[in-house]
Amino acid sequence: MLEARDSPAAAVVGGYLYICGGDNVGFQPLQTAERFDPKLELWEALPPMAERRSGAAAAALGGRVYVCGGSDGSQRLSSAERFDPASGVWEPLPPMSQRRFGAAVAVVGGKIYACGGAADGVQLDSAERFDPELSVWE
Repeated sequence: MLEARDSPAAAVVGGYLYICGGDNVGFQPLQTAERFDPKLELWEALPPMAERRSGAAAAALGGRVYVCGGSDGSQRLSSAERFDPASGVWEPLPPMSQRRFGAAVAVVGGKIYACGGAADGVQLDSAERFDPELSVWE
């Protein structure tokens, strides 16, 4: 990788491995992102995310990388954003209903499910899903 990082979020889109955020060697959350081309065995820096994120979760859907939750170093995050490789732009998304650090995400039926995680010192037993067509969390 181009930068050492702990607890990043990862997803695969178009044959590239995307690595987003995490903590640097000083344990400060990162705003940076990069991708790996396995054919050329090269890492490439990407535009930074809108927020610093460590312990975030990522998913791939519709040719885009979705990143949600995590921590910015001072608080757990409910925010989410997506990266469009075609335009090279991060787009802000509506926030989740809860802050989620260390959540699991998966794509089912064209929607992104965010499950569990922790917020405000409490482990969560909730889940929510993002509908990219309506751009809403349910």
